[in-house]
Amino acid sequence: YRALAEPGWHPISVVGGFGSAAAGGKLEGLDSDQLTSALGLAGSFTGGSYAFIDDGSMAKRWHAGRASANGAEAVYLDKGGFAGQSRILEASWGSWYNAHFPNETPDFPSITRGMGSEYRMLDTTFKAYPCCLGIHQHLEAYAEIVQSEGLEPQAIERIEAEVKEMSAKMIGKCEVETTLDAQMSLAYTLAVFSFTGRITLAEFELERLTDPGVTELSQRVRIIRTD
Repeated sequence: YRALAEPGWHPISVVGGFGSAAAGGKLEGLDSDQLTSALGLAGSFTGGSYAFIDDGSMAKRWHAGRASANGAEAVYLDKGGFAGQSRILEASWGSWYNAHFPNETPDFPSITRGMGSEYRMLDTTFKAYPCCLGIHQHLEAYAEIVQSEGLEPQAIERIEAEVKEMSAKMIGKCEVETTLDAQMSLAYTLAVFSFTGRITLAEFELERLTDPGVTELSQRVRIIRTD
């Protein structure tokens, strides 16, 4: 994940098409050769960067849907006789690995290791709050402190949160203008929780983003980079 995300690739966009094509191909009854072809087509359309963080654009919402659509389209193209490349992962030039991990050595056996006996989808995480998953652990720790100490937002002088460098790029923004900005901002999320005692979709509505108290407290959140 880190090797993919650090240069700025959004993993959902880059790998989602493969998952969609695999699931769609299975449902459509593709044989192994057809499925290989469909995965090749899906791999040709991977992409999507973290640039949406810069201005809080809606692109992030589009990434997951576009990846799913690419996989589904690849399946139906293949069924119609439009063949994809058979070596999308390991081609000597232009492969998926070469394009996204130019400085890494791929571990191809790991792709099929445990197939049929280990189901990695069972290891996925459900979001408890409608914000970036990287914020959740900070929010839960902060909520415990606020609730146990009975802190009022006006009494909070400063909030310090340690995050890794890559996480700071994603959730380190303090000034927010859009809903996505707020959902990707650790400072805003902690600040608004201080006033509402909860994190629901209502905390990310546009009128809430301009609340003077929340804005002022957001500026008192210090993001400490740990690597």
